[in-house]
Amino acid sequence: YVYSVGNPASYYQGAIVPMALSNTPVINVNGKSWLTFQHLLMNWFDQYGVYVQGTSDHLVFANMEADSMIPQGTQPLGFYVNESAPGPGDIKIYNSEAHMNYDAFRFDGAATAISMINDKAYGNRDGALVDNPL
Repeated sequence: YVYSVGNPASYYQGAIVPMALSNTPVINVNGKSWLTFQHLLMNWFDQYGVYVQGTSDHLVFANMEADSMIPQGTQPLGFYVNESAPGPGDIKIYNSEAHMNYDAFRFDGAATAISMINDKAYGNRDGALVDNPL
């Protein structure tokens, strides 16, 4: 969350740049629903750009970019959905990009009902899209 008494861009007079510690997802959604994330650039992470887990549902990720650019010793994932049963019924990833990761977009567990529209991925070491549900 970002708090400010007015428009954050005006109040802080510049970009808001959160930093994650090592082995920490930049965005971690666990058991939450009805959230929208948009217009975010996540880079230089070593685990997950976006990590969706638990029983999260009704999520939108739009106009985002996840670029890890981490050496080959790690396996960062740009957008990772690994849900518990019964799995999501409505997760949307629109106009988003994931580059220089191990996998750009990876879906494991009970991750189904995921819509991807106009997304891009290049330069990933393993795959652009890995769909490995239970």
